[in-house]
Amino acid sequence: MAKRQNDIEHLKTGYYLLSYFYKNENVLKYSDSLIEIAEKSPNPYLPGSSYFVKANYYYDLRNFKSALDNYLMAKKTALENQNPEFVFKANQSVANLKARIEDYESALELYQENLSFKAQNGSVNDVDYLNVIFGLANAYNHLKQLDSANYYNRIGIELAQSQNNDYEVNHFKLNKAVTLFLDNKPDSSLQIIDRIQDSFLNNEGNQNLPVLYYYKAKANLKKGNTQRGIEYLEKVDSLFIRTNYMLPQLLDSYTYLINYYEETNNKEMQLESIQHFIYADSILDSDYRYLKENINTDFDIPQLLNAKNRLISQLETSKKQTKLYLYVSLIAAAVLILLSFYFIQRSRALKTRFEKLIKAPEDEEKPEASLLAKAINTSENQNDLSKGSLDLPDDLISAVVEKLSEFEEKQVFLDQNLNLKKLADNIGTNTNYLSKIINWHTNSNFSTYLNELRVDYAFHRLKNDPKFRRYTIKAVAFESGFKSSESFSKYFYRKYDIYPSYFIKSLNKS
Repeated sequence: MAKRQNDIEHLKTGYYLLSYFYKNENVLKYSDSLIEIAEKSPNPYLPGSSYFVKANYYYDLRNFKSALDNYLMAKKTALENQNPEFVFKANQSVANLKARIEDYESALELYQENLSFKAQNGSVNDVDYLNVIFGLANAYNHLKQLDSANYYNRIGIELAQSQNNDYEVNHFKLNKAVTLFLDNKPDSSLQIIDRIQDSFLNNEGNQNLPVLYYYKAKANLKKGNTQRGIEYLEKVDSLFIRTNYMLPQLLDSYTYLINYYEETNNKEMQLESIQHFIYADSILDSDYRYLKENINTDFDIPQLLNAKNRLISQLETSKKQTKLYLYVSLIAAAVLILLSFYFIQRSRALKTRFEKLIKAPEDEEKPEASLLAKAINTSENQNDLSKGSLDLPDDLISAVVEKLSEFEEKQVFLDQNLNLKKLADNIGTNTNYLSKIINWHTNSNFSTYLNELRVDYAFHRLKNDPKFRRYTIKAVAFESGFKSSESFSKYFYRKYDIYPSYFIKSLNKS
C-alpha cells in the first residue's frame, strides 16, 4: 500500500523493520531499498542504520571486506547527519577490525575515544559500553599491559553481572583467563576455562570457542601435559575446517601440531596439518591485506585530512603562520617530487629486470645451481676432475657428482630438514668429501648450493605454473624448501635482483 501510494515515511518504516526481521540475504535487499529512499529524504538515523545492518550481516558471515566498506559508509553518513552515537558505533566497529589485523595500538586509541564519549555523554547503551570495555581489556592483553587488562576485566565482569548478562560475563572471564596465562599462571587460567567451557559449547556458533580451546591447549602445554594440549589444538583446527574462521593469534596452533606429528612420525597428520596451515594462512593473508589497506586509506587518512584542513585554517589567521605553511608545503612538494622520481626510476629498473628474466632463452633457464653443469664446465676448462686439487680419487669424485646430479633431478633439496650430514649419508660418503666436492665444482659452500637450487626451483615453477602463483609468499617458500619467507625472499633477490612478490605480481599482469 505504502509503495503504491509512494508514502515515503511508511516505506522507510516498513523497509527498516523488514531489514531487522530477516536473517538471510533479504537483509541486503531491504537495507538497500531503505538506503535508496533515505538518500532522497535523509534524517539523523538513515541511511546510517541501514549501513550498520548490512555491515553486521557481512561481519557475521566473516566477509570482513564488505563489512568494512559498510561500516565506513555508516561513519560517513553519521558525520554528514551529525549523529554522534553512530560515529561512536562506527569507531567501535573499525576498532574491532583493527584488532583483528593485530593493530592493537590503533584499536586502543579508538576504544579510549569511545570510553571518553561515554563519560561525557552517557547516552551509550549498556551493550555498546560493555563492548568498549571488552575491547580495552583484549587490546591490553595483546599489548602485554596485564595490569590494565586485569582492571578492565574486573570492571567488565562486575558490569555484566549487574545486568544479568551471563554471555558477556563468560567472555570477560575468558579474557581474564588469557591474562592469567600471559602472566605465567596456567593453573589459574585453566580453572576459569574449565568453569566456563560448557557455556561456550551450549552457545552454538560462539566465535570465541576456538580462542578458549587455544588457551586451554597452551596452558596444558606449559604445564607439560602435551597430549592434552595437542587434543585441544586439534579442536581449534577442526573448528577452522568447519567454519573457515581463523584469528591471527590462533595460527601458531599449526606450528605445534606440525612439530608434534613430525616428532611422533605421524606423516599423514603432519601433511594434513601443513595443508591446513597453508590454507588458513592464505585466508588470513587475504583478509589482512584488504583490511590493512582500506582501514588506512578510508578511515585513518580522512581523519588526517580533516586534521590537516583544521591546521590550514588556523595558519591562515596570521601572515607569519601562512608563510610558515607555504615554506612547509614547498618543502613537502619537493620531497614528494624527489620520492616520485625515485619510485618511477625504481619501477622502471624492476620492470627491465623482470623483462630480461622472462625473455631469457630456454637454454638459459636451466638451473644455474646445477652441480652437474658446473662439474662438466670445470672438467672442460681444467681437463681434470682433479685429484691434484681435491686430493681425492677420481672414481670417488665421479661417483659423488653422479649421486648429486640424481639428488638434483629428484628435487630432494625441497626437504626443509636437509643438512650436509643427512645428504652425505644418503649418497654414501662423508661430510668432509661431500663438502670438498661441492665447494670445488660450484665455488660455493653447501648452504649456498642448496639455497640456489631451491630458488631456481621456485623461479621456474612460478614462471610456468599459474596455480603456484596464487600461493602466498610464505607458502611458496615452504614448498621450495625454505623454512621462512624472509630467507626465501633474501636469496631470491640475491640471485635475480628482484623480490618474489614483484616477480609474481608482474607474471600475473603479463
